[in-house]
Amino acid sequence: MKKWLATVVVTALLLFVIIINQSSYPELNYYQRNAINTNHKQDNIYFVFINGLGASCDGSTYNNMDFPEIRKVLTGLGFNFYDHRFLMYSYNGGEVVGDRWIPEEYTASDTGQLIQISTNKLEYLIEQFSFAHPEAKYILVGHSLGGKIAMDFLTNVRSELRNKIKGVVTMNSPLIGSPNKIPGKVMNFLERFNSIWVSPAVQQLIWEYKYANKVSIALKKTINQLQKEGIIVATFSTRQDRLVDATTACIAEGGTPITAGTIVDVNGYSIRDIAAHMQILGHDKVKRYFVSLYINSILTD
Repeated sequence: MKKWLATVVVTALLLFVIIINQSSYPELNYYQRNAINTNHKQDNIYFVFINGLGASCDGSTYNNMDFPEIRKVLTGLGFNFYDHRFLMYSYNGGEVVGDRWIPEEYTASDTGQLIQISTNKLEYLIEQFSFAHPEAKYILVGHSLGGKIAMDFLTNVRSELRNKIKGVVTMNSPLIGSPNKIPGKVMNFLERFNSIWVSPAVQQLIWEYKYANKVSIALKKTINQLQKEGIIVATFSTRQDRLVDATTACIAEGGTPITAGTIVDVNGYSIRDIAAHMQILGHDKVKRYFVSLYINSILTD
């Protein structure tokens, strides 16, 4: 009896895992799969993954790339999990060795540098990799501060490089700054330990938020211009996020998003702010969006 019950339980668990996996990865219809199979331009599209504040990299190509759920979804579109078309951004730059991008090692404290410095590192990546791969087109994928870096890059970069960008996806990114919710005494305490929460990047986000209306107007103009140029823009946010306010991450006009992104809901945990901030990376709406984004990219090239 116990053996039979154990068999039933194990079988049920396996079925549950199969169902969950099937629901996590979008099925392609005939037209989508045919577009991928017949379009030779797909090998020219590279995804640049940009992690946020507090991330780190050991200098290897994939160990700290993160974005696992998004990369898994892309395996159904002709990529593999450790694909050479996945490029890892580094806050300290990197170099092209042969035909591969090798990110420079960086620590969590490096992510707190001035955002302009980080934006310059992204420009360097696109510039150097394009020398080795003149045919390359890019989709920028940024989480948290990474999305802010991607958007600032597109706002200020010269047209020669901007023309190489097919799309940009930001997730829970403080695109118009961040309100300072840390009490002054706590800020002073954190400064004594050189915490990233009082780093130049965070201070810049707090300063920008003081002028949120002006920053928002300028950003909307930038997004509209990018869309006119054929660059796909999607700004996603999580309603339950307590680290980055949803209204500063999903850019909207009159309550309606002006990009392909939207505000999503996630399940709360005991550490609610951290969980909601990270859960967006595996949200079904976000993963499904990457399927349509990639297919649209190869069809409109």
